[in-house]
Amino acid sequence: MFIGTVSPATTDAYINHIFTVPAGTKRVTVTLEYTKPGLCQLYLSVFALDEYRGSRMMPAAIGAVKLELTLSEFAASLGGIAGAIPSGEWRAQLDLERTAFTVDYRLSIELSDLEPVGSEATDLQAATPEAVAATATLEPAAQTAGWYRGELHSHSTHSDGREDVAAVVASALHHGLDFISLTDHFTTAGWTELERLAPAKLCVMRGLEITGHRGHANLHGLQSWVNPFVDDPQ
Repeated sequence: MFIGTVSPATTDAYINHIFTVPAGTKRVTVTLEYTKPGLCQLYLSVFALDEYRGSRMMPAAIGAVKLELTLSEFAASLGGIAGAIPSGEWRAQLDLERTAFTVDYRLSIELSDLEPVGSEATDLQAATPEAVAATATLEPAAQTAGWYRGELHSHSTHSDGREDVAAVVASALHHGLDFISLTDHFTTAGWTELERLAPAKLCVMRGLEITGHRGHANLHGLQSWVNPFVDDPQ
């Protein structure tokens, strides 16, 4: 377990905690807990041997905040990317966008030799990093020139959206959209869900919202995760 404090005087944009995953581990759960009295934008990301494995955020929450990522070969919790669990050094990264308060946090690591079961883990077998990179881009529903209506900025519960990916697709169809891009903050966890759920008449694009300390930007037409943790407010 790691215990720390962030405050308005904290100069580190990213706070990293290194932990070791032994051989034979099948499930890794990383949990960040803190009490948020007001403005304190503190997010959690996990890397396995420097490979990105997911993020969690709750920017609008007040009070007790619990950000959790559960990762295994064939399943991951919201915001996480399923895949092999390599042994060695892993990294839990805390992204401090800003805070108006002094806040203590607790970061806990749970390792298990059992695969996750039950409703707490979403079946993301097709969403391993290798599968995400290999999946072919979907062809547009329409092949002729013309005007098409769609949405280029949407979030799901994989980041700070209120609805899951299925609801995002349903809303796009309800409003008669021709295309949609899922641009969750930080994570690509929703990509294969979107592609699996979207009917042929709905063109989908892989997107990501770069969430920096000096501004945000949407990227479209991606084939793999793009590192958004590149800025330093100092």
